[in-house]
Amino acid sequence: MPFGMFANTSCYCDDAGNLICYSNGFAICDKRDSIMENGDSLIIWNYDDDHFYFGDGNWFGSIFLPFKNKLYHFNTDRKYNEKGIAWPSIINYSVIDEKANNGLGKVIEKNIKIFDGDVNSIYGSLAACRHGNGKDWWLIGLVNPYNIVIQYLIKEDTIIGPNYFNLDININKTKSFDLGGMFFSLDGTKLYFGSIRSNFFKCDFDRCSGVISNSKTIETNYNNDTFGGLMVSPNGRFIYVNDFWNLYQYDMWASDVAASKIFIDSLDKTKQYPFEGKFMNMQLGPDGKIYMNCYNSVRVMHRINNPDEKGKACNFVQNDVFLATNNKISIPNFPNYRLGPLKGSPCDTILGVANKDISHDTYQIKLFPNPASTDIKIDITLKEYDPAIKTEVVIVDVSGAIVQKYTMPDFAYLATIDISKLASGVYGVQLRQPKRFGERVLAVEKLVVVR
Repeated sequence: MPFGMFANTSCYCDDAGNLICYSNGFAICDKRDSIMENGDSLIIWNYDDDHFYFGDGNWFGSIFLPFKNKLYHFNTDRKYNEKGIAWPSIINYSVIDEKANNGLGKVIEKNIKIFDGDVNSIYGSLAACRHGNGKDWWLIGLVNPYNIVIQYLIKEDTIIGPNYFNLDININKTKSFDLGGMFFSLDGTKLYFGSIRSNFFKCDFDRCSGVISNSKTIETNYNNDTFGGLMVSPNGRFIYVNDFWNLYQYDMWASDVAASKIFIDSLDKTKQYPFEGKFMNMQLGPDGKIYMNCYNSVRVMHRINNPDEKGKACNFVQNDVFLATNNKISIPNFPNYRLGPLKGSPCDTILGVANKDISHDTYQIKLFPNPASTDIKIDITLKEYDPAIKTEVVIVDVSGAIVQKYTMPDFAYLATIDISKLASGVYGVQLRQPKRFGERVLAVEKLVVVR
């Protein structure tokens, strides 16, 4: 049976980026693109061939949360009202054994409800952030009328909650609520949600206690009534919001955030793949770039290549990514899996893990292709990310002299480096970070350049 992907899309990969499983809300598939054993019928409200083919419509409605010996999949489900319309009303979870069936996985528990509310009691989206102990997770959603956050603490063998946080925010009541996105900043200290249509909102987040506080409304005063997306830049400074036709940037460090709005670009209607790619949802990629999908079914995605830069220097390029097949609205939902423990925090007194030093084995650098002639892709492993410390990829010749240097964007772990100007030969590629007296080399790999 064809497996359709729509608004509710989530996926999970191992540390090396190899696909483990993914979901369209209705079922979980393994890495062979087959439904995982016992992975069907995740949604109760309308599990049939037609809905399965197109995928579920709950925006960002599912998410995978891993532990050492267990993989959770959380999902939102619906109930019918008296008019026969299904609205998000349920949060449930399933448990996956990744090692079962020779690594293809098996769903060992399924559709266990942690929230079972009235019809239309929640929004269909979920978000998650790593606990300050580096092991557990905070899972959140929105409760109708969407100024209430519902929260759970997810441990490997226990789920604690729900907790509720009433936010002092101003939702634009003249329009139906549009959640263009609900995401934590990459360092886990901020929560953002909303859209250009409904206003968007910023809250402080405590990774140890889970407390959500200091909610603030950024008034967009936007008259258009289309859907749109929302995403925060890697360093947390800029928020990007859009409708179908326009993209804007807000500076969260400005004294007046609402007044900092900068117009970035409007939809180029002359490009057809096979239609114009109307702007839709956004997601931050592992390379530190922001990817935007399209509302209509096209073979392209748009991309913000330098999202930490102000204004048009963010380098937004339309139709910048070409896809193997048509895509409509589908873009995966995932947390920052690489966010480590919060060292020196009160979490130390809880589990005593946050102050453990990181061993040299936790730093890695991989190159491909190798040998190479024009460019190389860099994949780094850094178990603990600190935006205050910049990580560099340095290429040195046989004498140890630096011939090329690239600074990784905050929290990014993939990059492409142009080596077309290097002469043929053998080079060393080093992963470096500054320290108080000089620099430290974290990992080294050999690169062969051929012409």
